[in-house]
Parts: sequence; C-alpha cells; structure tokens
Amino acid sequence: MAVKCPLPVGAREEEEGERQEGEEEEEEEEEEEEEQQQGEEEQRIVVVVVVVVVVVVVVVVVVVVVVVFVLLLLLLLLLLFFSFLLLFIFCCSLLSVDLHGRPF
Repeated sequence: MAVKCPLPVGAREEEEGERQEGEEEEEEEEEEEEEQQQGEEEQRIVVVVVVVVVVVVVVVVVVVVVVVFVLLLLLLLLLLFFSFLLLFIFCCSLLSVDLHGRPF
C-alpha cells in the first residue's frame, strides 16, 4: 500500500501558480483571437465600403459620359438641321424665289 504524503507548502503554491499562469495564458490567447476576429471583421467592412464607393463612382462617371455624349449628339443634329435650313434659304435666294415659290 502506497501512502500519499501531502505536498509541501511550497510545492502546493508552485502548482497553484502554474495553474493560474496556464489559465492566464489561455485567457490572453482567447483575447488575442477575439482581437484578431474583430480586426478581420473591420477589414471586411473596409473592403465592402471601398467596393461600394468604387462602384458608385464608376456608375456616376458612366452616366455623366453618356449624358454628355447624348447632349453633344443633339447639338450636332441641331447644327446640322440649321445648316441645311440656311442652305435651303440660300438656294432659294439664288433661284430668286421665296419660300412659297413666288418670285421676288
């Protein structure tokens, strides 16, 4: 029969100290993991915000370019219309008739 003898006082304190250190290390590791997860979540949020901003800027630029292109096209058509109208009036004046077909 083996008789267990109680641990000396110093050994008990040392064992308890080791247990406490182990628990503290586990708590620190858990806190580091939580901080790392929070950092990853913040990075994801930043990436999403950047993507949304880039998409909005691209859409706005495309819309502005299309609107400017359409306005320039309309201006060109308007100039073309007036140039043909002036050409028609000039030709009518060369023929010495007015727009109703009567001579001057």
